[in-house]
Amino acid sequence: MDNQLDSKFTAQSEEEALRNLPSDEELEEGPLYGLPLQSRREARELVLKILYSREMSGDNWHSVTEYSFSDDSGKYSRFARDLCRKIQFGAEEIDREIITRSERWDFNRIAVIDKLILRMAIAEILYFPDIPPKVTINEAIEIAKRYSTDNSSRFVNGILDSVFNDQRNRRNNAVSKKKK
Repeated sequence: MDNQLDSKFTAQSEEEALRNLPSDEELEEGPLYGLPLQSRREARELVLKILYSREMSGDNWHSVTEYSFSDDSGKYSRFARDLCRKIQFGAEEIDREIITRSERWDFNRIAVIDKLILRMAIAEILYFPDIPPKVTINEAIEIAKRYSTDNSSRFVNGILDSVFNDQRNRRNNAVSKKKK
């Protein structure tokens, strides 16, 4: 089965595949896509599994996302796809945020699950302005408690709190400059 999937996706370049993902305009209004709270958690957990699959396999984004969404009933695939796309295209900025805030940690030594949870949550904080950052942080902490080590939730909370505070300060400074 995997060989069939690989041959199917090698015919199409990753760039072409990414162009076939729905655009922001094609997505439902608002970043929460009308999902109830539990479905948003499920969507985030699906994204974590997709990120983990990609991290472990080294497969390209298109192969991993198409395979992951092939059995999806569609109830949260739009939000999950959009979050995956934002993580992919913002990867450099997102990882820079993690590296900057984990000064006592070598980026390559951060637990894989923790790094993936951070990427997902930082993407939400940076690119989903309609999702309250505190909700994103709480969700990331709960996912870390479920999928990672005992200390992970504190580590994730510390990094995300720093990102949130920095983003809030940047917004406040921008507003202050506009008023002058």
